[in-house]
Amino acid sequence: MLLILFFTRGAQVSLPLHTLTTISSYPSAFCLAKRVYTANAMEKQFQGLDASLRAVDSMYQNGVSIPKGIFYDLLKECLKTRRSIFICKEIHSRILRSNLASDSFLGSLLIRLFATNGRLSDANSIFEKIQEPSELAWNTIIFANAKLGDSNHAMYLYCHMQERNVWPGANTFVAVLKACCDMKSLDHGRSIHIKIVEYGYETRLYVINILVDMYCKCGSLLDANMVQNSAKFPDVVTWSALIGGYVQDGFGEEAINLFYRMQEEGICSNNITFVSTCQACSCIGILTQGKRIHVYITMCCCRGDVFVNSAHVHEMWECKRCTESV
Repeated sequence: MLLILFFTRGAQVSLPLHTLTTISSYPSAFCLAKRVYTANAMEKQFQGLDASLRAVDSMYQNGVSIPKGIFYDLLKECLKTRRSIFICKEIHSRILRSNLASDSFLGSLLIRLFATNGRLSDANSIFEKIQEPSELAWNTIIFANAKLGDSNHAMYLYCHMQERNVWPGANTFVAVLKACCDMKSLDHGRSIHIKIVEYGYETRLYVINILVDMYCKCGSLLDANMVQNSAKFPDVVTWSALIGGYVQDGFGEEAINLFYRMQEEGICSNNITFVSTCQACSCIGILTQGKRIHVYITMCCCRGDVFVNSAHVHEMWECKRCTESV
């Protein structure tokens, strides 16, 4: 019970060394503390982490080693509450002090935290300190670099991962394909697609979706169609990516035909689908098509979406202008 008060209320008490050592020896006590601490943090988001850090410092002062499970809880709470970079650095400094910088799991959480705050250089630095990065750590750092705009480094990390003989998972390929999208590198994308087939991930729908998106953004609609056709049950993401690819390349009529095929398959459109389809109508400038799309927008309850509305207004304006010019 004393440990629970120690963590949840953050009281700056000076517990005897033998008491802290005894408490830290029982994993069940930490599990109980975790449950109470988590419940309390839900009520006091802005106090829980600060209080817990003070509790950790008190344990340091009493010469007690900090179990990495406590840092795990702190980092998870930090991710949930989206705390500032200052708190992230405070937790990181205590992890370094505990000689846990090489831990792959803690490192993965730290990378996510710093990447969420836009601190890519810090995230890369944390990754370099991990002695044996797990697949999760590799995925996290590759995705962080791809998301924050350093696609070249993401591709380098993917190659380095293979050199280290780490087996890439499906999520690894999703992360590196995002980098290919940003780089618009069709050659890299195709080589990764070959690897995906080798590892047997080509039938997973979320992998198919990112492949379709990658081929569309790299300008290969033929490859995008082939991948989409390989899906047994393509969903709204698959169709929307393909429609967006046709619009991007200026094939408005083909994009609209895909939209109607999607409706025939019984796939309900989302706001991304409608934005792309409205752009397709703008390309071909046929007012009747725009009105038909408007009916679908109303049926799918997307009229309140600001992006759909903006695209629809632009579409109707372009269609009207084309009609008047004739």
